[in-house]
Amino acid sequence: MLYFNNEYLPPVPGYLKDSKTTMSYFSKMSSFVLTCVSAIALLSTGAPNAHARGYTLQILPPVVYEGGPYEFSPASINDAGEIAGIINGWRLPAVRRNGAYSLIPVPSHDRSIPQVTYSVVKINTAGQVIFRSNFFDESSKLIGGAPALYNPSSNTSQLLPTVSGGANTFLYDLNDNGLIVGDTLDTNNQHALTWTNGVLSALPGLPGNLATIAFGVNNAGHAVGWSFSAAGDRMVIWKNGVPTDLGALEYSVSEINDHDQVLGQRSVTGGGHEVRTSIWTQGVWTDIGAIHDADQMFAHKMNNKAWLVGMAANSKTLTWYCFMRTDAALIDVNSLLPAGSTYNIQTVDGFNNNDQIVGLGSSDGSFGSSSYLLTPALAAKPSLSAVSPSSIGTAGGAITLTLTGSGFENDTTASVNGGSPLVTKYVSSTELSASVPREALNGVSQLNVTVYTPPAGGGTSNSLAVGVTVPTLTSITPNRVDPGAVNPVVTFTGVNFDPHAVVTINDKYTVTPTVLSSTKLTAALPASVTGTPGVYFVRVVNPGWSNYSAPVHLTIARATPVISSLSPDRIGAGLSSLSVYVYGTGFIAGSKVTFNGGAAVTPTSIQANRLVVPIPAPILAQKGSYPIRVVNSFADGGASEPKSFVVAPRPVLTTITPTSIKAGSSPVTMTLIGANFEAGSVVTVSDTYTVTPTLISSTKLTAVLPSPVSSKAGSYFVRVVNPGYTNNSAPKSFVVTAN
Repeated sequence: MLYFNNEYLPPVPGYLKDSKTTMSYFSKMSSFVLTCVSAIALLSTGAPNAHARGYTLQILPPVVYEGGPYEFSPASINDAGEIAGIINGWRLPAVRRNGAYSLIPVPSHDRSIPQVTYSVVKINTAGQVIFRSNFFDESSKLIGGAPALYNPSSNTSQLLPTVSGGANTFLYDLNDNGLIVGDTLDTNNQHALTWTNGVLSALPGLPGNLATIAFGVNNAGHAVGWSFSAAGDRMVIWKNGVPTDLGALEYSVSEINDHDQVLGQRSVTGGGHEVRTSIWTQGVWTDIGAIHDADQMFAHKMNNKAWLVGMAANSKTLTWYCFMRTDAALIDVNSLLPAGSTYNIQTVDGFNNNDQIVGLGSSDGSFGSSSYLLTPALAAKPSLSAVSPSSIGTAGGAITLTLTGSGFENDTTASVNGGSPLVTKYVSSTELSASVPREALNGVSQLNVTVYTPPAGGGTSNSLAVGVTVPTLTSITPNRVDPGAVNPVVTFTGVNFDPHAVVTINDKYTVTPTVLSSTKLTAALPASVTGTPGVYFVRVVNPGWSNYSAPVHLTIARATPVISSLSPDRIGAGLSSLSVYVYGTGFIAGSKVTFNGGAAVTPTSIQANRLVVPIPAPILAQKGSYPIRVVNSFADGGASEPKSFVVAPRPVLTTITPTSIKAGSSPVTMTLIGANFEAGSVVTVSDTYTVTPTLISSTKLTAVLPSPVSSKAGSYFVRVVNPGYTNNSAPKSFVVTAN
């Protein structure tokens, strides 16, 4: 494990399987001159220089403690500006809050341990701090350690539970809800762990897992790390404790922000071992590039904007650089210092969502002789003086606005009508460009444009209006016209209609309408359109180049036929032939009928409101529900909506009990056994008497025989009849003998 200024630097994946090479590599890295050389143009070749808001520098005073003063080494800063770190000399953890230092109480340890030092990892927005006690023997060899959590509410620190046999347990991240991730290293392997309210849990690996490490966690509780197995080493994201494979371990993932963006380092093997930094967003890795002549890029802090800070090095000149990565640029951290400053930033160790940076630096050239806090300078409240164009009359794609004013920053964004921020490009402190999507123009007559600069400082500017003259067509009434209709009048409804607007049909025919208002106009359709059935697209076009609405469809065709009912609409399966009566409207001499989307069937009788249609034999034979449609030509309305026609399984009667009774027996309950009985089933006796039975199940009915049957001697037959046409069982005989 490598720590620099209390910050754990995870090993590069390319070296994981060769620990000897790994230690040799980091030994070489640690021999570099650990001073960030100032390099103003630290951008990838060809990249434009990006504006960064100015910063104020605060050199943190030393800590007066036990004969001090002692310098304070920052390790982490939360969004409230509280800084956690180590008091040099004593190696004790402390927090700087509201301009004052307070010592973090440390847990008691075995007094037989020769040396104990502390390394601070993270402070969250609640002021909780995770840190580690590091145990060394007489030769200053690391022999173990204990993880701990500091709670400011009680001003106490508690040792966190560890896995039995895990002498070396490491903490890597802490979210604002108190969830901690880390791992333990025992004699067998490494195991990813979480702590919640002091409770230790293991994070599972992928199938075939041999070892896991968890490095980062966000406020949703999503963690990232590695899973190692005989089949290969993989990057992992854990959501609700369930691991998801992010791919082969090409990147050393180390942090995850609240948008599930992941920070990673990649080893590129070339003439040497080059380390590159990338950001993973929705499955895509984006390389941030290289600074100056650096071939080693170590970005180790990322905020919710996916801005980064880190340190880079040239392995040949043994020189370190400090950098900050914004949306599109790599910036020398020393270039953020106020003009004329003699301070030199040497490390970047903490970074928060307000873009504050903490680390070590010096005014006299010695390494780490003081610590610093860089805070974005208070931005001015932006002001808008003009928006170009001042009115919009262009339909089609997105529209670019040029905004001029004052106080613009590189994180200033524009919005219209109080909506979400637009895609905004910073040009200068007096100019921005913003892209307005086409859908933002729907239903509005003007855009109220404002710009916003986030804290520190900043705020929302005044509003300027941009007129919207692009017509929007929302509806046509009627939207279906009979073929051959003579100059039928259609009403067009929408917004932003110009007094000189015209109507185009299929971008071919132009009609001059009567403009009733900016939201309504009427026009008579020409015979060139009504004479040819079809679906046309219609636009309202205002004067000016490409100043037209989105299209709305108009159909030249008669009304669609409608099926109101079928007779019968349900039959029993197995008939050899049958015709169905289709009732409705819109039926013509050429109407046909389809069953279940099959071949169209020609009716044997056609009336304006009734069709008689033979049912295809395959439909009669197979039980099921079949959609029936009436199909006309397009000009005559096309196809109707479907109506369901059911072919039901016939009831099967296998036995009746009793099969005979004495005349005069009353009441007599008969039990009928079979199949396919339904809730609407009835029992008929000699096709003369109908009895509503009690349905026991689909295979059993009971029915009370009518008294005219039970009182009169004779031979009878019994059927079960289900709902639907000819949907009855075969008969069973029943005898009533003389008493």
